[in-house]
Amino acid sequence: MIIKLENQEKKDINTEPYFTTVVNIMTAYKEGKHIVIAEAKFFEEIRNNNNFDERIRNAAMRAENEQRQYHQLLKGVNAYIHVELGNLSSNYKKNEDNGIEKIVVSCEFFKDSSSIQKINLLCEDLSDADLYLKMGDFYKHNINLSTINILFDHIGGGGDNTYKSFSKITENTRFCLCLLDSDKKHPSGKQGGTSLKFKDKKIPFNGKYIVINAHEAECLIPNEIIELLILDRNLNHYNYDFHTRLDYLREICQSNSLVKLYFDHKEGLTVNNIKKFDKSGDTPFWENAVKGATGLKRRKCAINFHCDCKESASKKNQQECYIILGFGSKLLEDSSAKINQMPTPKIKHMLKEPLLTEWMNIGREIFSWGCAPSKVARTS
Repeated sequence: MIIKLENQEKKDINTEPYFTTVVNIMTAYKEGKHIVIAEAKFFEEIRNNNNFDERIRNAAMRAENEQRQYHQLLKGVNAYIHVELGNLSSNYKKNEDNGIEKIVVSCEFFKDSSSIQKINLLCEDLSDADLYLKMGDFYKHNINLSTINILFDHIGGGGDNTYKSFSKITENTRFCLCLLDSDKKHPSGKQGGTSLKFKDKKIPFNGKYIVINAHEAECLIPNEIIELLILDRNLNHYNYDFHTRLDYLREICQSNSLVKLYFDHKEGLTVNNIKKFDKSGDTPFWENAVKGATGLKRRKCAINFHCDCKESASKKNQQECYIILGFGSKLLEDSSAKINQMPTPKIKHMLKEPLLTEWMNIGREIFSWGCAPSKVARTS
């Protein structure tokens, strides 16, 4: 993350807590964990001060040489950390006029080296994190900053325990970005239980949570990636029937592109869930989307949007109760692996609205909280 370091009150950096804070921040830069922005005079003061060891002085020299590029980064992020050495105790967030979130952190806070480690990326599942990191990579390529690294400690939240994990991380003076599924079944429906646990809670300055604008992370997988999984002979759990499922999904997405963001890619969409999900919102979203999918093969119950078919013990009649069957529980893991094998420019051609906007929005957050030096500063 970007740390903007200032000494407007001209504190003596040879004294505590200023000395240790400067050492910790510059060490984090040297180790490639955070980007540091400061005035040239401040870096010069460090370089010419033999109280700092050679590694810190060299890191200050390299940071000074990279300032032009680092200042440009401020145009591409949503948030950055601001440390004024004269601030010994105040920690808070404020929005600047340009909409960027300024996270004001006290000098005393960064005196503890544990607080200056890599940012924690907390998701409901580690496969979510793999996909979101690719979005960060996609974003930085699109703003021509591909040489900047993105670095996090990845932590799986474990569903319902995500808020507890978030609280534990931030209480232990670590920074944390948390991304959550909305679990919404309808564009105007209610959020699910995991994200609701964050609602109305006081979020500390060193943490941020984001509820994605989609039912779940799987909704952000391009259909072209799903097609590649179906065609992959090494993935035996996707059989020929999955082609039909994908064709049906594409057909309904042509009727309403927002279907892609709210379709349950793992479980699918049953006939009886259409009216149930529409009741959770304020429009007949699903009913209209299915009706508009003129190429969709619909059985009688799917035409009436009511199914009273009884499943046999072998579930042979289950197909009758579905508009579209899902792609299974391994979709996200398999898709993340497939996407990470692909060059970023190729993915760009797969992203159409509304996925392109969501990838850019999430990617900007990932880049803002995880941007790191392109090369680790090393001692000579």
